[in-house]
Amino acid sequence: GMKQQLGQSRRALVEERARFRGDMEAISTQQTEKEEERAALLQQYQQAAEDRDRLAGQVESLRSEVEQERDSFTYNQELTQSEARDQINTEVGALRKEMQRQIQSAAVSK
Repeated sequence: GMKQQLGQSRRALVEERARFRGDMEAISTQQTEKEEERAALLQQYQQAAEDRDRLAGQVESLRSEVEQERDSFTYNQELTQSEARDQINTEVGALRKEMQRQIQSAAVSK
């Protein structure tokens, strides 16, 4: 009787220990899966941050390109206006000289 009871208790203990070991392994597996999941999410987050930074860089470079284009256009426009002014002044000056010459030659021929 007593031996049999001890045997049963020992067997129950061994089964309990096996169950406990199984539970611990399951928990360990779950932890590993959670850590892998967390690592994957972290990687996705880092990738997203890199993508965002890259896009921000592209936007910044486009913005500066557009500004350069605009500045260059404005500069060319001002240059063109200034050239046109110079051209007109030159022509007006030449017309004035021509008129004065004609006036003088008319006065001389009188």
